Order: sequence, then structure tokens, then C-alpha cells
Amino acid sequence: MQIGRGQWIGRECDKIGRECDQRIAGTTSSPKLFTRTFLTTLGSLLLCSLLLTACGAVPAGPASAGPVAKSSFNGPIDAKVIINYVSFEPAKVVIKQGQTVEWIWHDTTPYTPYNVVFYKPGHPSEIAFQSRIAFRGTYYHTFDHPGIYPYRCSLYQKMSGVVIVR
Repeated sequence: MQIGRGQWIGRECDKIGRECDQRIAGTTSSPKLFTRTFLTTLGSLLLCSLLLTACGAVPAGPASAGPVAKSSFNGPIDAKVIINYVSFEPAKVVIKQGQTVEWIWHDTTPYTPYNVVFYKPGHPSEIAFQSRIAFRGTYYHTFDHPGIYPYRCSLYQKMSGVVIVR
């Protein structure tokens, strides 16, 4: 079985981590030995993170921070919800029938993914519509019928909001 560079580096980092744990476990008697082991561990972890980044196993920054939520819409935007710090801001949006809401991924932490999931009324386990899981981007939905539309992020259960359509 052939493994990719990222998998190989990940296994090597795990191996280094186990070796460092074993070294640290036996170093409580000598402060000098503990310091040397600590610095060796720190150096090994830095080397692993550099190797993972260089191989593309870890995104290098916000510009390459994973999937982008996309949905196309050419009409007017009637309400905007910002996705930031594991919350929807504002959490409650009131619009009229036929209007569109835009969700904008705007978290300052580039490695925090989110999505927007609406469930069928009266059926909390059945998805009515949803965005993809993404780190950045936008998602639009036009609400054609009046009602109360609760939604949440499937990754963070306490992250929720509601769209009220009149």
C-alpha cells in the first residue's frame, strides 16, 4: 500500500510525539535533562508543522483555507447574516415573502468551518436545504413562503438562528 506525503509526515510526527512523551516521562529528576528534552520536543513539533505546511497537508493561510461556500444569486439582497466567532450575526432576521438572505463567512480564524442548515418544519432530523461546509464565502436563499425557518450550523450545535418570513 502506497501512502501520500502528508500521511507519511503525519505518521513521522506521531512517532516523534510518542518518543518525546517517553523522554519527558522519565526526566522529572533532572531540570537540565528536562530543559533539553523540552527544547528537543519543541524543535521536533516545529519541524513537523513546517513539513506538513510545505507538503500541502495543512493549508498555508486564509487564501487556501479550504472549501468556499458558493451559491449564485443576481437579485437584491434583503438581509445579511455574518458568520463569525461561532455565531450568526444577527441571529434573527425578519423579511417579506420572496426576499433573499445572504450568509457571509467572515470568521477571523481561517481554519474554522461552518455551514447553514435548515430543517423541515416539524421534522428536526430532515434537512430542507443547506449550504456546504466551508471556511469562507457566501450562501443565498430566497424564501418563497411565509413562516418561521430555524437554522443552525451542523458542526456547532449551539450556533443557531432564525429567519421569519411575513
